[in-house]
Amino acid sequence: MDWTEVLPGITMFWTEPQIGVGSRGFLVEHPNGNIAFEGATWYDDAALDHIESLGGIQYLSASHAHVYGALWRLSERFSPETVIQEAELPYAQAFPVTWPFDGRAELTAGATLHHTGGHTPGHAVLHLEDRCLLFCGDALKFTLDEYPVGDAVSISTHRAYDAHIPLTHADIRQYRDLMEPLDFDAVITPWEVVPSGGKDAALHLFAEQLSGRPFADPLPLRETVEEADAAPDRAEGSHTADPARAYQEAMPPGETFAFPITDLDRTDIPVWTVAHFPEERPGMNTSAGYGSTDASARIGAWGELYEKASSRQAVPELPRRTASYEDLTAAGEPALDPRRLRLPVGTTYAHDQPLVWAQARRYPSHDPVWIPIEEAAAYFGDLDGISPAREDGWLYTPITNGLGAGDSFERALGHGLMELVQRDGNSVTYRALDQGVGVSVDSVADPDIRRLLDQFDAAGVEPIIKLADTAFGMANFYVVGHERNLEDAPHPLMITGCGEGVHPDREIALAKALREYASSRVRKRFNHGMLDDIRQVFPDGYEDHVRQQSPANEESRSFQALKEWRDLSVEALHDRIDFSLRVDETVRLSSLPTVAPGTLQSPEALLDLVAGRFLDAGLDIFYVDYSPEGGPAHAVKAIVPPLEVETATYDRIGRRNIRRLVRRGSDIAGLGEPPSGAQRVPLPPADEEALGDQAWFHPGRMREAVDGLYAMYREPKRHVLALEAERS
Repeated sequence: MDWTEVLPGITMFWTEPQIGVGSRGFLVEHPNGNIAFEGATWYDDAALDHIESLGGIQYLSASHAHVYGALWRLSERFSPETVIQEAELPYAQAFPVTWPFDGRAELTAGATLHHTGGHTPGHAVLHLEDRCLLFCGDALKFTLDEYPVGDAVSISTHRAYDAHIPLTHADIRQYRDLMEPLDFDAVITPWEVVPSGGKDAALHLFAEQLSGRPFADPLPLRETVEEADAAPDRAEGSHTADPARAYQEAMPPGETFAFPITDLDRTDIPVWTVAHFPEERPGMNTSAGYGSTDASARIGAWGELYEKASSRQAVPELPRRTASYEDLTAAGEPALDPRRLRLPVGTTYAHDQPLVWAQARRYPSHDPVWIPIEEAAAYFGDLDGISPAREDGWLYTPITNGLGAGDSFERALGHGLMELVQRDGNSVTYRALDQGVGVSVDSVADPDIRRLLDQFDAAGVEPIIKLADTAFGMANFYVVGHERNLEDAPHPLMITGCGEGVHPDREIALAKALREYASSRVRKRFNHGMLDDIRQVFPDGYEDHVRQQSPANEESRSFQALKEWRDLSVEALHDRIDFSLRVDETVRLSSLPTVAPGTLQSPEALLDLVAGRFLDAGLDIFYVDYSPEGGPAHAVKAIVPPLEVETATYDRIGRRNIRRLVRRGSDIAGLGEPPSGAQRVPLPPADEEALGDQAWFHPGRMREAVDGLYAMYREPKRHVLALEAERS
């Protein structure tokens, strides 16, 4: 007889060698009385003594008769409340049943039995809500990469496992309808322990079963992926491996903490964060991810972290050279005109000035092209040890726009391109320049969207869905909002949350924006709240590592802007951002562009569609591949001149935002001779020709528009405000 703790507070018992079917029994330690679920085929005296040392058994149950095993030994020793579904009672003759149930039985708070039927008429599952865990009995069967605890490789469901008889569609629908509302990530069968990803796998299996004839063969596990800026579960298609593990394996050495922060809000929409403290240098890389389950949120957080770590590792190793643009073009070297990259107005750049160039590639030909290394980088830290060639320094502040990660090059580049579309569409349309275009959800097929809206409603939160753009035939949404009763906000900064989403499928875009809004609310509190207010979600050792870091070198403007917000009451903060919450006109969701459902299930299909629309519009696509050769994961930075970014913050503007601002009659930008205080926009001749005149931009007027709202655009690093407040 053997036993081991397979998850915190959960001990598994089994016999070696195997007896009979070899089922395993489990003891769940619970403050209201321990629960024994499923029966090992034997319990010897040593095992019974060990159970007694853990507090004995208050409740005894099993999923169905096939795994009753030696439950009678537990019944005789501990005289527990024995709870069995009524259809299984004829087979429960070896021990007394004290509590027969039909549909459900709540053993104690957060521990509930649910009747599923299917595999046997009285089959039941045990849901442990506080542990996000489902004991699924024989409703599900997994193959693992390691036994008995490991990552799932495939999943199946059966009427009879050995006879290979599938379930009916009615059975599958009953499983799905029961499991889908339950909050769980880990799954335990009578033989296997799957610590994460179980619900994602189960719902995928049910969808596949219901899409055609029932089957009993194992289905390869296909997990969904989300990055903090990534698309929602349905948008991502399928993976043939565990992407979170791939990202972890690709990270540089260091101490890493991955944990949920969902409980910092009341919406119960999963949000995870990862913090990485690298060995080779001081500092902290951080990320956040969101999803329909903890598994997908965790994957998203790891994906975003991998993007950041990849740029730091890859940029210093890129092929590079120092030359002027004139020299490169004279030598016949393909190079990207820096003026196509939306240089800040007021730049002193000229084509005869030397720059540091890095090698990127053109898509889809993959031909090499030289680009300014500032564009290849995501952060100034990526350029450590590299000196600018210009006397006036770097051309501009490196930014993360266009980063993408995935289990394939196609998925990573697709992510990056979608982010470029997203930021281009909302750069002068939301936040301080909000245009007040709301979206009414008049018709929606995806039940996830209804569930998300219901979750916000139950939490007392009013999400406001807005439309930024429909460029390239894609609905580009952002979501803001606030508590119905402002005083109910868990932290004042949470009412400033904003989520963004764009996708050729409008419902995927909307679901992403709603989930990212939930993530933004939680992230604001976690990143900028006082440590005493958020310490309850810290894992052991995390705070010690945070406090050991040197004070971050912060952009003064973003630090001061958020520090001012932190000191405002929730009412004053609401008044400050009220402009961005208004709705002046409304469009129907059903009127916005989309694609046929299910047409973009693979990353290759999504990339082909998005890249095709760019190329059809005459745009060039470039990318920097951060991925190490032969590595387990991929990361890229996508670059598509002339898509816009950072107009409101770093005075970078091109012809697209010039047109947008001119079209609405803004005094921030225009055509012709620059008025007093304005500066000519450094556009390439082709862009000025397309506009019909030279363009100007007024940095002072943009600063006035953003004044008091800069924290909507840029934020200081995690915990900097809290640590500064402690020191002052």
